[in-house]
Amino acid sequence: MDHGPWTKAHGPWTVDYFPFMCGRATIIDPDGVERIGIEFSRKFVPSDWRRPRYNIRPTQELPAVRVGEDGELELTLLRWGLIPSWAKEPSLKFPTFNARAESVADKPTFRGPFRNRRCAIVIDGFYEWPKKPNKDRRPRHVRFVDRRPFTLAGLWDRWTDPVTGVVVETCTIVTTEANALLASVPHDRMPVILDDDARAVWLRSGAVPRDELEAVLVPRHADDMELVIASEQFVNYGADDPRCVEPVE
Repeated sequence: MDHGPWTKAHGPWTVDYFPFMCGRATIIDPDGVERIGIEFSRKFVPSDWRRPRYNIRPTQELPAVRVGEDGELELTLLRWGLIPSWAKEPSLKFPTFNARAESVADKPTFRGPFRNRRCAIVIDGFYEWPKKPNKDRRPRHVRFVDRRPFTLAGLWDRWTDPVTGVVVETCTIVTTEANALLASVPHDRMPVILDDDARAVWLRSGAVPRDELEAVLVPRHADDMELVIASEQFVNYGADDPRCVEPVE
């Protein structure tokens, strides 16, 4: 994966330009996210989620469906970049914004959440960049043709700062092999997009056999998806407004 420059500053990793899979996301229709929240019986009205988001970056918050403390599904906000519960400090030596489907069940950072803390991250688009050595650094905004919100396979964890006692809930996005659309970028990875049946398996509470979980971590077909070549000037350097998703020549 092409991780781009990243820096360690004041605890958790802070991000400037982060062109990797899956490293940026959009929620242009917040009402669509709320409708998904209502579908899971709990209205989603976070105080800090009042406007469309055109360029969500790692270390920022993403809405996610998960099993709540009472065993019911809930929609909540999780910070993007998983900090495992056992970590001594929030700054890890490697990025945890993505988890590879092929190894997620075995990697120490992800295997606990894979068994017990799965979630479905709600967005309506994401960005991908051509894989090196391609010199084209313009992002591709990937979405469904009808612009509907959709869910990605994610994992979450809860970390407690041993000094301050502050609790932080974080998440990662699971990636798999690219479908035909993502391969055209060109790129060899994509986030796992969950349809209704796959989401039901992924969010099932209690012990779920490993093979059933791994069976849903596959590329989604590209028939009703599209990509738009977007502006490197706006997306790559942190703008968060409609200019990010406008097509360029």
